[in-house]
Amino acid sequence: MIVRHGGYVSKNYLPNPLPSHLEVINKRWWHDKIKDELKNKWGVNFYAYQCRGFYFSLSLSFEQLVLVAEKNRVKYRQKKQKEEEAKIRMKVIEEHIK
Repeated sequence: MIVRHGGYVSKNYLPNPLPSHLEVINKRWWHDKIKDELKNKWGVNFYAYQCRGFYFSLSLSFEQLVLVAEKNRVKYRQKKQKEEEAKIRMKVIEEHIK
């Protein structure tokens, strides 16, 4: 969030040390305050449960945002891939056994 607030493309472009206007808000309290204001006054939905970074949206409901975030988890994608592979394997076996 500090990267975007400072107008940088990624954290790789952040200067070290941080400029004074970014150093002030580089505290957890300020991050929480900004998130709360975005939630309450702008209607932005945030989701960040056991993931790197966070998901946010103006157009999706919180429930939809959670669904998108959870579907993007590696664990979920791997499980889905294994299920698809097993389904294809069973289909091929059934076709060749007949």
